[in-house]
This record gives sequence, structure tokens and C-alpha cells, in this order.
Amino acid sequence: LGFEVDYIDGLDEEIKEMLNKYGEYIEDSILSVHFVKLNGKIQCIDCIKFFEDLLNKLGSLEKVYDLYFETLLKSIKADLGIYKPKRIGHPTLVRIFNNKYPIEYKNINLMEKVVKEIKDNGYEIDFNTAGLRKPYCKETYPSGTFLELIKKYNVPIVYGSDSHKSEDVAKDFDL
Repeated sequence: LGFEVDYIDGLDEEIKEMLNKYGEYIEDSILSVHFVKLNGKIQCIDCIKFFEDLLNKLGSLEKVYDLYFETLLKSIKADLGIYKPKRIGHPTLVRIFNNKYPIEYKNINLMEKVVKEIKDNGYEIDFNTAGLRKPYCKETYPSGTFLELIKKYNVPIVYGSDSHKSEDVAKDFDL
């Protein structure tokens, strides 16, 4: 039995409560960020409509990426109890629309903080192929500078396909 646990900023206690309720039954789990909080509102990062809404509200791709990586850092630092997942899921999910909204994200300091926090906590990275199947992404999660930082800090990697349907299990493993 496995869970992908969504970190939502401000819901730490609710997440911890859920993990405490089911944690003893979980054999594998991943901690992921699909949502960010802006002005008290939760917005989905991997839905184009909400991504574009964030982009309009924040005014630049850099600020969207900053908010995502700041939220990812919060998820890693969060006290979610003894059943908190030790694997960080698709840490570059914010790049899901990179081919439509290309950016060479320059905030290496923020990405490095995230990677160091992962390393310092003894966590691992979910390296998955799902982005290759996304029409505006076409890259793995993680990729680019973030992947280079993971290698630099020797963070353990677990390979996956982030399959939400059976035909995607082990998809694109022939890279």
C-alpha cells in the first residue's frame, strides 16, 4: 500500500492526522507539492488554467517558481509526524508547462536550499518519467539545474513512472 501525500501549506496538522491514522499500513510513500498558497488561496500548480492565473497574479515566471520551491522547502521542513514520507516527489513539477512558458530559472540559491534540506534530513528523490508524457513539459522530474544539484549533493534517487494508470507503469524507462 502506498500513498502520494500532498503537502498543502497551512494544513500540516491535518496531514499529520491523516498520516497518523493510516501510517502503520503504508508500505511506501512520497511527499509532493501540487498546490501553492497565494493570498490565502490554494492554487494547483499542474493545471494550466491555475498556473496561468498564478503567473498573472505574480507577474513573472520567476515568482511562480520561487513560490513553488519555497512551498517545496516548507514541505521538507514540516513536522508531519513519524509517518512523514521520506521520498520527495517530482521536485521540479513547476516545469510542467516549460515548453509553453520557457524559463531558465536562476534562483540557484533557493534550489540549493531545497536540495540541502533533503540531504540533511536523509530523504530521497523520486526521479520519474511522467513529465515526458506531458505535452508542455517533455522532460523528467527532476531535470536541469535541480538534477545537477541532486547529483552534486549525492542525494539518493528512486526511479519511478508516476503512473496514474496501469499502462504508464515503467513508461519511458528505456531512456
